[in-house]
This record gives sequence, structure tokens and C-alpha cells, in this order.
Amino acid sequence: MFEATGRTNQAKGKSVELEDIEFHQCVHLACFKNNRTISFILPGGEFDLITYCLNLYVKPLIWVEAVVEPHWGSRIEYMIKT
Repeated sequence: MFEATGRTNQAKGKSVELEDIEFHQCVHLACFKNNRTISFILPGGEFDLITYCLNLYVKPLIWVEAVVEPHWGSRIEYMIKT
């Protein structure tokens, strides 16, 4: 994945190639293409942020836990842990 963008992985031998990457439509693709940051505006309801295939078995590459705390009015606070 990094080789295609001219970038190299700092930890040699520990790279994993992702195939068939698809992002939810809420993801800002230009931001990901420029600096590999996944930036998005949270859509309503449950959704898959990213789907991908691997050619080998490894533990999950991305694991996210979210705590949602509703406040008064339209304010909602999200705490995201990776």
C-alpha cells in the first residue's frame, strides 16, 4: 500500500498489504490520499468506515472503541480509543 504512493514503511518486514480497500462515503478521500489520515463527518446510525481484504491472517489492524455521551440539545460527545 505505501509503495504505491512512494512512501516506505519505517518498520521493515512489518508491513501488511491491504487489498480491495473501500471507505464509507463520509470519508474525505483527499485527506487519506495526501497524508494517510482517515477524516470523516460522522453519519447517523451504524456503518462500516472501511472494508478491506488481506492476503494473510493477522490480528485486526484497526480496532476502535467508542463511548457516546449525549448532552442537552443537539450536543453529543464521542470518546474514541484505538
